[in-house]
Amino acid sequence: ASTNPAMCKTGINEHPTTGIFNKTNPANPFQNYTIVQVIYCSGDLHGGTMTHAYSSGENSSLLAVHHGNANTVSVIEWARKNFDALDTFVVTGCSAGSLGAQMWANYLLGNFHYKNAMVLGDSYLPIFPGNKEAILMKNFGICHAAFLNANQRQKCEHTNFTITELFMGAIEAFPHVTFANLQSKADGTQRHFYDAVAWTMGAEATLDSEEAYYAEVSRVLESYNKFPNYVTYLVDGGQHCFLPVDTVFSANLDGTEAGCKGVKQGRE
Repeated sequence: ASTNPAMCKTGINEHPTTGIFNKTNPANPFQNYTIVQVIYCSGDLHGGTMTHAYSSGENSSLLAVHHGNANTVSVIEWARKNFDALDTFVVTGCSAGSLGAQMWANYLLGNFHYKNAMVLGDSYLPIFPGNKEAILMKNFGICHAAFLNANQRQKCEHTNFTITELFMGAIEAFPHVTFANLQSKADGTQRHFYDAVAWTMGAEATLDSEEAYYAEVSRVLESYNKFPNYVTYLVDGGQHCFLPVDTVFSANLDGTEAGCKGVKQGRE
């Protein structure tokens, strides 16, 4: 998400046919899947309902309209009308889409019919400075999102609710669904966004090294790893997003192919 006009897109670009979007690659596990993509339109982690004025310089502001919740709900309703019973249902996304998948997981799993399902977050864990995550959720209007129940909305309004808590609730509520995160140990993009949030919201930026970032990644994953239906795949390096690029095909479970070393955590 950005409030800098130079970093915002006003049009829609065709998605490259790489990674899981390459339907001609026999190595693609989603080759025969129908992909329904939620376009990222309003910089609110796919969950906002808010019009907010952000400072964009001295004596100036930028009015942002956060409608990620309505946008996602419209896609969900279309999908429900067009797909009755599914053999396999996969909820996934990279970057902000990873956070969106983690937030919407419980709602999606409870509103579709399927034989098997999994949720995979690619390259974004809910790591924010201090309590700024809860403040951002409130500023974006996520407290009014369709995926929250009354108790969660109240906690969100009091800036006492996190995406980690929401995702853990989904993992526990659906014990027969596989949940996973795919993550670099030194993701530069996540670290930059962490610094940006700290800088713009007056918080201390404590992730001053790759080691500090990895320690925070491990802290979040430790919360998830206590569930038997959760697994993590960690990759050495700083790449941000794997699923939409061909790098996703470059490593086996032992992470040895193409110089890409990884380690799994959790259970299968």
